[in-house]
Amino acid sequence: MVAPLLRVPASGYGGSGYKDLFGTGGTVVGVTTALGALDKGGIVQWSVDQTIGYMLANKDDIYNRTTDQAFGYLRWYHKRFKESDYDDPNVDIHNAHVGVLNDLADNGTAVHEWIEAYWTGGFEPDLYRPEQVQMVEAFLDWEAEHEIEVHATELTVFGDGYAGTSDFYVTVDGVPMLVDGKSARAVRDSHVAQLAALGAADYAVERVFEYEEGAKAHKDMWFRQRDIPAFNTYGVLQFRPDDDDKPRFCQLHVIPQEQIDVAFDLFMAAKNARLATKKLATLRKG
Repeated sequence: MVAPLLRVPASGYGGSGYKDLFGTGGTVVGVTTALGALDKGGIVQWSVDQTIGYMLANKDDIYNRTTDQAFGYLRWYHKRFKESDYDDPNVDIHNAHVGVLNDLADNGTAVHEWIEAYWTGGFEPDLYRPEQVQMVEAFLDWEAEHEIEVHATELTVFGDGYAGTSDFYVTVDGVPMLVDGKSARAVRDSHVAQLAALGAADYAVERVFEYEEGAKAHKDMWFRQRDIPAFNTYGVLQFRPDDDDKPRFCQLHVIPQEQIDVAFDLFMAAKNARLATKKLATLRKG
């Protein structure tokens, strides 16, 4: 799973956007960036838990200070450390949770890349962690129980003022679906909102390796519009490694249309929040 070729890292929306070649020619907000405006639910408590765990593991350094010193040390640590400290788990207390979160994200990305390569006949990347192997094994067990036909993977799609990258357009047991792969512990509102936004897109854009009628150039590459594969059902493919009290598994969660409809409203609210934030920042600059 490579970064989409039309993605713009510094979009001005508080995250990535996409080059709108066949629309305004400017940059539109990315789906995941827009959804970043939503409350992440348990992620704040999870971050606190990770930080507390780090503090307990390094308690001697903290307990050797007075209460005020320890509080100030932890509370204002981010004001003192250098950029290089982010890579040192023995130094960066304030962002202790980030390393854990990045490891989890790396696992999900690795499994996603493996499934994409497996389904498209590409080179399957190596899996370096036991959790990654466990999730792939769970996926293969799930796949063996179903008839799968793959129509497209990693397709960049454009909607009304936004863009994103869809994971999989597949037919599962005769049902054409838009499927998003997730390694999270549960299917969250933001996952459903992401599916809803991607499913409401108007067209897709793909790279072509030589000019053809209607193609447009970006960074010395040619792109063309294409139709989005037909589908009538939405799903989240959840894959998990062995956990404390639950063995590895892979499960396809079919999302009812009524949830998709409401989740699209949620996405639009998040998108509008991002657009308003950008507009306010522009107005403040005068």
